[in-house]
Amino acid sequence: MTSLHLEADSVLENPLSIVEEVVLGRDLPCERVSDEEFVAEMSSLWCNLKLWFVWKAECQTLMISCIFDGKVPERSRANLYPLLAMVNDALWLGHFGICAEESAISYRYSMILKSGASLTEDVMEDILSQAISECERFYPAFQSVVWGGKSVKEAMEAAIFETVGEA
Repeated sequence: MTSLHLEADSVLENPLSIVEEVVLGRDLPCERVSDEEFVAEMSSLWCNLKLWFVWKAECQTLMISCIFDGKVPERSRANLYPLLAMVNDALWLGHFGICAEESAISYRYSMILKSGASLTEDVMEDILSQAISECERFYPAFQSVVWGGKSVKEAMEAAIFETVGEA
C-alpha cells in the first residue's frame, strides 16, 4: 500500500479561513465545525440552502456543497435522475446530485489547490456566487418534477428559458 507524504512546506494553509471571511462578509449564520469543515445557511430566491465546505488536506481539495432544504421522496427519485443528468450536461462547473445523508438535492463543486494554487476572497466569492446562481436557476425544474408531476422535458425547457427585457 502506498502512503501519501506531503512535505511541510508543500501543504497549503487551510482555505476555510478564506471561505469564512467570504461567508461572514455576506452576514450569513455560520459555524466552523472543525479544521476541515465549515457550514453556513442562507435564503436563496426559492429556498433555504445549507452551504457546506470541506477541506481535505491530504489531497489539497476544497469541496463546496449547496444543499436544498426539503427531502426528495423515494417515489420521486426515478423521475428525478434523468433531470439531474440533463441539468449536469448543461453545467460548466460543478454538478447536481442527491445528498445521501440529507436525501436532498445538492450542488457540488470541488477544486484542487496545490502546486502553488491559492484561493483568494475574490475567487471564493465568484465560486460561491456561481453555485448559488445554479441552484436558483434549476430549483424550479427540480421542484416541478419532484412535486409538480411535470415531465423532465417540460422541467428542463422551463429551466433554460431565458427572458429578454422586462415586462
